[in-house]
Amino acid sequence: MTQTLKKGVTPLIIGMGLGALAFVIPVKWILLMALAVIFVFAYPLVLKALPYIPAFYIFIDYTLRKFSFFSGIASIWDELLFVGMIGVLIIEAIRSKGAIKLRLTALDIPVALFVLMGITHVLIIKPELSIAIEGFRAMFQYVLWFFVMTQFIRTREQAQKILYVFVLTGLFLGLHATYQYVAGVEMPGNWVDSTEVVRTRAFSIIGSPNILGSLFVLFTPMGVAMTLIQKKWANRIFFGGATLFMMAGLVFTLSRGAWLALAGGLFFASILFNRKLVFHLSALGGIVLVAGGSFTSRLLSIFSPTYLFKSAAGGRIYRWTEGLAVWSESKLFGVGLGRFGGAVATNNKLSPFYLDNYYIKTLVEMGIFGLTALIAMMLTLWGYAAVVVYRQREVLSKIVTIGFCAGIVGVILHNMVENIFEVPAMVVYFWTSAAALTVYAKPASDAETNTSS
Repeated sequence: MTQTLKKGVTPLIIGMGLGALAFVIPVKWILLMALAVIFVFAYPLVLKALPYIPAFYIFIDYTLRKFSFFSGIASIWDELLFVGMIGVLIIEAIRSKGAIKLRLTALDIPVALFVLMGITHVLIIKPELSIAIEGFRAMFQYVLWFFVMTQFIRTREQAQKILYVFVLTGLFLGLHATYQYVAGVEMPGNWVDSTEVVRTRAFSIIGSPNILGSLFVLFTPMGVAMTLIQKKWANRIFFGGATLFMMAGLVFTLSRGAWLALAGGLFFASILFNRKLVFHLSALGGIVLVAGGSFTSRLLSIFSPTYLFKSAAGGRIYRWTEGLAVWSESKLFGVGLGRFGGAVATNNKLSPFYLDNYYIKTLVEMGIFGLTALIAMMLTLWGYAAVVVYRQREVLSKIVTIGFCAGIVGVILHNMVENIFEVPAMVVYFWTSAAALTVYAKPASDAETNTSS
């Protein structure tokens, strides 16, 4: 009885203590102390949950930013999580007395060289050091998630669980996007041309239809993979439905770049799985174009003289041209990180717009030096993903890896018309997917053989 009473009183005392401190200490520090208490008391559970927490990024971020109570940590929670995960790795390495080995992958060196190149660039080109550091942080900080996630994702079972989370996230976003479009929810931004008659574009909790579209580009191939590996028809119907809602959500974003990026990812997936599918996929695309409709008209409008003229006058083509003009003044190393075409530059009033092309943005800010490094890393990742797929001897493993691969390739392509990697959530999801893919690089052990109900 006494022992039970103590168990009930202890959390109450802790809660009262934290509540009392709220009167003399900022809420941000109270929240951090509460998180520290939870971390200590629930460490074994936290340890098991950590590999999957980044997969819930958009939900955590939305919740913290939505409610003013969490405003103190809304802008730093992901950095705290990153540091905390590194701390856990150090703790576990010490506790295991060397039994837990550092997991190395073939992508470590290319990614590390890219980050090292960023550090070198800051040392070479820094008109304003504070902006250069801010620009470096925006471009390279979230790439480091790859190294953390490869240490936490060590088994194929964990990779498949992350796949489940991604697909379920895509289902939620697809349902919400469909509701927004059907209900005609008012758009918070000017996301259409002045001559277009568009009543709404889906944006869900993301806030941007183009970034929402990019999430669908990443998750939809995974939904297809999850559908195909199910053994029970009920599960196939569920994941098939989830995939259809993701595709519907993608359509309702009206993001032409995302549509084309997904088509590119699925095209590459068909080559990896069965080249005969290329013909079928092409035929399906042809049927969609011939069928017409408002969505097809929007897609085809990008090839019209009117669109090209308007784009050259003040749209993407104009911004790309302006960016290339700035780059021409400093071709080798660019104008410096954070100085043109991205969030850091616009926030510091150094650039009047986003370039809507991550590769041109990189070229302007980092010159040929930086763009070469970025493209080399992306092509290495692309090739690595293809090699991992070809190494699979089991059909289920091949399908899962193609799902990851197609999503990754789609996002790489989407960056050609958007600054996708300017959004932290997208970078975390992208590199988490890459980390999950790496566990398939080696043959599966008996305990890791893929099974799906």
